[in-house]
Amino acid sequence: MFKDSDNQAEFELLMRATRHELFHFIIVQYQHLTLVSTVKNDLKAKYPERPFAEFNLENINPETFIRSILDCKTGFVFIEKFELLFQKDFQALAIGFNQRRDLFSTLPIQLIVFIPSGGNTLQLFQQTMPDFYSILNLSINLKAEILPEENLLKERFFENTNNSFDNIEEARKEIERIEKRLQTLENTPENIALKRQLISQLADAYSFSGDYLKSKDLLERLLLELEQQNDTDLDTEIATIQNNLALVLKTLGEYEQAKILLQKALISDEKNFGEEHPTTAVRYSNLATVLQALGDYEKAKILLQKALISAEKNFGEEHPTTAIAYSNLALVLQASGEYEQAKILLQKALISAEKNFGEEHPITASFYSNLALVLKDLGEYEKAKTLLQKALISDEKNFGEEHPTTAVRYSNLATVLQVLGDYEKAKILLQKALISDEKNFGEEHPTTAVRYSNLATVLQDLGEYEKAKILLQKALISAEKNFGEEHPTTAVSYSNLAMGLRYIGDYSAAKELLAKVLILHEKIFGELHATTAITYSNLALVLKDLGEYDQAKILLIKALSADEKNFGNSHPTTAISYSNLATVLQALGEYEQSITLLEKAYSIFYNHLGEQHPYTQRAKDNLDYVIQKSKK
Repeated sequence: MFKDSDNQAEFELLMRATRHELFHFIIVQYQHLTLVSTVKNDLKAKYPERPFAEFNLENINPETFIRSILDCKTGFVFIEKFELLFQKDFQALAIGFNQRRDLFSTLPIQLIVFIPSGGNTLQLFQQTMPDFYSILNLSINLKAEILPEENLLKERFFENTNNSFDNIEEARKEIERIEKRLQTLENTPENIALKRQLISQLADAYSFSGDYLKSKDLLERLLLELEQQNDTDLDTEIATIQNNLALVLKTLGEYEQAKILLQKALISDEKNFGEEHPTTAVRYSNLATVLQALGDYEKAKILLQKALISAEKNFGEEHPTTAIAYSNLALVLQASGEYEQAKILLQKALISAEKNFGEEHPITASFYSNLALVLKDLGEYEKAKTLLQKALISDEKNFGEEHPTTAVRYSNLATVLQVLGDYEKAKILLQKALISDEKNFGEEHPTTAVRYSNLATVLQDLGEYEKAKILLQKALISAEKNFGEEHPTTAVSYSNLAMGLRYIGDYSAAKELLAKVLILHEKIFGELHATTAITYSNLALVLKDLGEYDQAKILLIKALSADEKNFGNSHPTTAISYSNLATVLQALGEYEQSITLLEKAYSIFYNHLGEQHPYTQRAKDNLDYVIQKSKK
């Protein structure tokens, strides 16, 4: 079964369409061949009493192929490589299908054909076989379960994880196609389900193109229409729309509303499927992502543990779905600083992926990347670099250099090279990622804005502060356009630009921007949220530069209180707050307290990250300096 909400919704449409043993012609578009096997296996498990015939157009006898299908009196008929019919070499066979359209439609079979996603395959189908296309009952589009990636600016940006399309142009073409289809679709009872499916797909395309408000509007109207029918048979579909709308709201920063919708969807799923059903597990995972955004790591962890229990029970420990559950839980553990536990889970996920897909599969590449980012947090930079290089080789082979997935990998590898001090190579990789994003998404898309900011941090390391400032300003323009001034992502852009201004000595402008960010974060998250704590610290650093030590001290104490509440007093994030506060106390001449805090910070870094980690070494150097200073 499918983990992500989009595939789950598509699969539920497929299940409803195949409930009765009547003729159905169904197209399944897929991003990776593993999805073909998943569809076939799940249908076989759902309907074990029905016969199944399987064909692959690469291995058939054209002269007897149509007769072989017609001889299937009932059950499922699967045809892989159906796109070959749109080529000249198969023209005679395509004509044969067209001529026998009416004969096919009298058979009580479910004819399911598989076509790769992307490109113009559906248009070619309509052009090549218009008569046969006219009896199409359902078309679904399944996406590869590529996991979300961590971007360069941890705690500052989110990565675009909508993998429905390769680029903006594809999404726009899909928007145009669906809108035309909706205009021509007759308003008849038999088309109601198809219309809802098309609207859901249209919302997905708008979301990918960055028009989240349009996506939100479509899903809200669709949800209202379904809820007004008061039909319990629609409960599952309503839960799916609630889920998809919640994910859009999450992107728009409307976390509380997203949380409410996902809680409703979860109640429905637990009622209809039970707590350990794969569909319910999807909802646990999605609700957990919202709770994580709200800083509620413990509740997010509990939900993901439930999702993992479901996966292990339903699929076993080495199944790809279970591997994804391991990875999702690991990402929350990573966010809450439980790096060793996250590492163990991602290693299990990786073993599963290598066994099920091989080393060069895109899913395996994602696990390499996620594990590498945890190793980076643990200070195991060379191991992280090796894994990310393997992931990049896979992605360049599978997707090419200019694909969005490859761009993410360039960016992730750059994070490690940056920590290792290889700024020039990091810069080259981020420039390649940026070229890809500008081509695929355009200059003002949120994904491109992430890359502007990522590249800016490396330029700052290289001392190219003015160039970094220009990129950060472009990122801010994108955020304000796409999300408005009071969105969390826009607040991040203000913060990043402020820190860029700090690099060039414009402390007053940096202070003004960070004060604005702080108002937003306290309003959105509250004073004790981890994101607000980061802003307290950033503003305090600027105040320290301005010599406003007392005010900096107040903010750093607030940041420390938030971190101790969220992470405990032995977490690396809390240790950073100890160090930051210690530097201000030292400037104020409060050496004894400064030394106490630096000793705590050093001990935490040493125990969690090891003696050679840069944080550990920096804390030791600071501690030695303050001790020397206190003796004078």
